Amino acid sequence: MRSQEFDHHDSPITIEDIYGRTFNRCSDVYADEASPKKCSTDWQTETSHEEISEKDSFAGDTDIELYKKFKEAEDRATILSEEFKKGNFPFQYKELSVPALLQTIRTLTEERVNMALEVSSVLEDMIAEKAFFREKLKLGKVELDSRTRKLEREKNELQVSLEKELDRRSTEWSHKLEKLKTEESRLRERVRELAEQNVYLQREVSSSSEREMDVRTKITLSEKQLADLSIQAKDAMEENRYLQKTLSEIQEKAQAAEEERDCIRRSHEEKVTECKDMHRSISRLQRTCSDQEKTIDGLRGLCEAFGKKISQEQFDFGTTKLQAEHMRLTGVEHALRKEVESCRGEVDSLRRENIDLLNRLRNDGKEGAFSTFKLDRELENRVGCLESRIVPLLVESSQLGRKLIEFVKGNGGFIVKNAQGCLDGQVIVECEVKLQGLERAAENVTNSVWTVSSVLQEKTIPSFGDESQKRNEQKSEDINRSALKAETLLTSLLREKLYSKELDLEQMQAELAAAVRGNDVLKCELQNAVDNCSCINHKMKELELQMMKKDETVNQLQGDLQECKKELAVVRGILPKVSEERDMMWEEVKQYSEKNMLLSSEISVLRKKIDALDEDILVKEGQITILKDSLGKPFDLLASPDSTDNFYWRDKR
Repeated sequence: MRSQEFDHHDSPITIEDIYGRTFNRCSDVYADEASPKKCSTDWQTETSHEEISEKDSFAGDTDIELYKKFKEAEDRATILSEEFKKGNFPFQYKELSVPALLQTIRTLTEERVNMALEVSSVLEDMIAEKAFFREKLKLGKVELDSRTRKLEREKNELQVSLEKELDRRSTEWSHKLEKLKTEESRLRERVRELAEQNVYLQREVSSSSEREMDVRTKITLSEKQLADLSIQAKDAMEENRYLQKTLSEIQEKAQAAEEERDCIRRSHEEKVTECKDMHRSISRLQRTCSDQEKTIDGLRGLCEAFGKKISQEQFDFGTTKLQAEHMRLTGVEHALRKEVESCRGEVDSLRRENIDLLNRLRNDGKEGAFSTFKLDRELENRVGCLESRIVPLLVESSQLGRKLIEFVKGNGGFIVKNAQGCLDGQVIVECEVKLQGLERAAENVTNSVWTVSSVLQEKTIPSFGDESQKRNEQKSEDINRSALKAETLLTSLLREKLYSKELDLEQMQAELAAAVRGNDVLKCELQNAVDNCSCINHKMKELELQMMKKDETVNQLQGDLQECKKELAVVRGILPKVSEERDMMWEEVKQYSEKNMLLSSEISVLRKKIDALDEDILVKEGQITILKDSLGKPFDLLASPDSTDNFYWRDKR
């Protein structure tokens, strides 16, 4: 029955299988123990030195005991394996008997029980060791968690403190920087305002300097004009002196020729009529002069009435100039009257000369011929002088007058002030009329000079013929003819002279009218000058007040500039300290950043270690679950198919 039961098992259990399983399990156990030992040693080296020493001592004791047991089991396994290989079994199947077999079975069962007890003790030791390691792992994990929390708390506190300090210092430096920027912007605005005020003051100074330069240029121009006018007056005085000299010479020659003018008696009646005409013209001129005097008196009264309307201060200011102008005009009037009286005297002298010439002509023919020869010489000299000097002067004066009128028309009239704007066109028309009269007079003078020169030439030619005839024939008719020609020549000369005097009188009248208009213009200009002076005085006072204000502003700006300079000096003194503090803060920030980096690196290392410990814990938990599963299965050496593989009967073979 038992043989049949053993026969039912296909594979009998052998000793090698038993010891091989135990050896494999022990090796697995020791292999499982090796990795937690490594992890535990790693963790122990990272935690503390005391725990490492305790664990090393405990692990050393357990390893020695296990190693002894392992050696005993290994020796037993080697002995059994050698016996199995050699075939040295403790019994032979042929000699076996039932009690011997039972005895061997008992011994085998006892050995198996012992081996099972040994395996159970080994497993208990392993379980105890695993529990011990699990407790150590829990304690290490708790301690590691506490330390990591502590480190994280310290790190967070340090980071918060650093952030607070950085925020505080950054806010402080930002406030300081904003203050410095606002101060800098204020100083820049102040400097800009000072620069603008300086530019405005420079513009004002440049404008005042330009005004001063304009005034100086006007003064220099007026001085130049005054010098030109004085030079012209000197030239006119020299010309007047020259004319007076020539007039005195002519008078002397006329007095010398009075004795030789008896030959012009026949023209006495004509001269009387001409003198009457001259008297009429003189009376007409006197009437015009009286009318002009009346107009001058009326204008004076008008000026006096106009002066009463003007304020007393302005009138006192302009009285000196008006008196000077009045004196000048009275001098011009006296000069004109003297010239009229001189014209009258010249007319009377010409009348007397005509009478004397007629008497001389009646007395003797030879004397008349000699006197006519002298007169011809004198006339030729005077005509040459007129042709060389007076005619070009008249032409130049007419041309200059025409150019002046054209220039005035091109500029739109005379440059006059407020009251004289309406007289502009009338003055231009009067000037054109006078210029045309002067041109006609110049043409008449040139024509008369040419006629006189032609008559003298005609007279010289027949005079030489008469002399030859006198030398040859000495006829009295030719002498009479020459006397008549001389008489006609003298009459023409006298007419030309009277015409020139009339032209001079007309010119004097025109000059008088121009002087009156100039007086009016000067009065208006004087009034305008007084007004301008008052305006300029007010402007000067305003400018003085403005300059005083500007001086005050400049002084204030200078004071502000000094204060700004002081503030800048203080700021410049503070800047190095601020820069040093900033550098120190930057260094501290760098140090804290380095510390933060070190802490972050340590935290990363600790996290890696924690991850490694978590992995080790998971491995241990897996091993523990495997051990639990292995412990939960029933352990029956007899029931296992491997244990019965070697127990079979040889008879079946």
